[in-house]
Amino acid sequence: MLIKLKNQNSKNDAIKQFFEATIFFIIPAAYIVGSFSINLITVLISIYIIILYFNKKIFFEKREVFFYLFITIFLIVNSLLADLKGYSLFKSMTYLRFVFLLYFGIYFLVVTELQVKKIFSLVLLGVIIFTSFDTVIQYIYQVDLFGNKLDNSVAYARLSGPFGDEYIVGGYLFCFGFINFALLRIFFNVSRFSEVIFISSLSIIIFLTGERNAFLCTILFLLILFINSKNLRLTVVMSSFIILISCFLILKNSKGLSERYTFNLLPNLVVNYNSIDQKSEKNINNESKINNYNSIRYKVKIITNSHWFKHYTAGIKIFKNNILIGSGFKSFRYECKKLKVDKDIICTTHPHNIYIELISDMGAIGLFIFLSFIFYIIFYFYKKKLYKNDFETIIFAIMLAFIFPLKPHGSIFSTNNAFMIWYVIIFLVWSFFYKNKDRFINSRI
Repeated sequence: MLIKLKNQNSKNDAIKQFFEATIFFIIPAAYIVGSFSINLITVLISIYIIILYFNKKIFFEKREVFFYLFITIFLIVNSLLADLKGYSLFKSMTYLRFVFLLYFGIYFLVVTELQVKKIFSLVLLGVIIFTSFDTVIQYIYQVDLFGNKLDNSVAYARLSGPFGDEYIVGGYLFCFGFINFALLRIFFNVSRFSEVIFISSLSIIIFLTGERNAFLCTILFLLILFINSKNLRLTVVMSSFIILISCFLILKNSKGLSERYTFNLLPNLVVNYNSIDQKSEKNINNESKINNYNSIRYKVKIITNSHWFKHYTAGIKIFKNNILIGSGFKSFRYECKKLKVDKDIICTTHPHNIYIELISDMGAIGLFIFLSFIFYIIFYFYKKKLYKNDFETIIFAIMLAFIFPLKPHGSIFSTNNAFMIWYVIIFLVWSFFYKNKDRFINSRI
């Protein structure tokens, strides 16, 4: 994307800058409010990008036009070949609003002055601190500042914080929190002590939420950061030590979290788990049964009979019926119900793994497009030696941890999860391809 820059001194330009800053600044808070606010913002952004294009403030390169034209054609074909043609076509076309979100984010970060970027970093920090504080309050008093009570009957030992009945606060803090960490480091002189406090505090609160997936992302993030960044290696080691000690003490004093982060709750993930290996347990004593339960073999059996794996199995079976182009955009919940009744599958809204969701809904072609982007980003990161730049390395680590294949994921097509992924991509694309050309950043460096 090419951006036309000019002196912005007129009244119209001042209004334009205020609108852009307002939209970009409220995104982190709007995400907390809910899907309606996110959808409203993405619609406004889409309209605004179209206006910028017709006013010749931005220009799209030919390769970008061809690429997104190809994506659009693929989505149309994918939808028209689906059983629910109208539904898939509508959902796939409205999903393109996230492309406009990407371009708006890049545009804003390129044209905005350094001081505005600094203010945004501080505003985001304020949102992260408030969200973290509200979550800790809920952990201590069983109710947060908005009256959202901890309900163990719905989500055992999981916190929701300001998100109410949605248990996504851990993922939110991971995504927006570590992006904020990257922004603070590039725009301010942050001491190592402050870095350690920020990373360790944020990671511990993510642990408190009981979101195992979010905490696993945090561990992967720190590992990737440790491997790639020499400058942050000591910070990661010090933070990891604090996180390890703190989590150990929390587990000692919290029965709920202790069970949530151990194998004690594994049987609850299984349908009819009492029948697992029943024949082999008939004529053994109680001590042998306990040893069998604690064995790796038995735990593997429990995991492979869990809800997760039954979701994965359903997605793979749908893929086998539509290998090349998939069953249709966001069609998993409907296609799953068509499968023959099978004890090995459980239907839900999505298969809880973005790679299985891609092959199920978009087929091998959809997965190839996604993997092509990921492999290109990894190749570019190492070819251009971007690991020498801390900001790029932090965003790269967030992205890889988020999409790590050997873990559960939210739906890549749902509003909340898709928004979060595309929000990370904004900073990733900006830092990889635009930041080094940014006159404001370079003048500071």
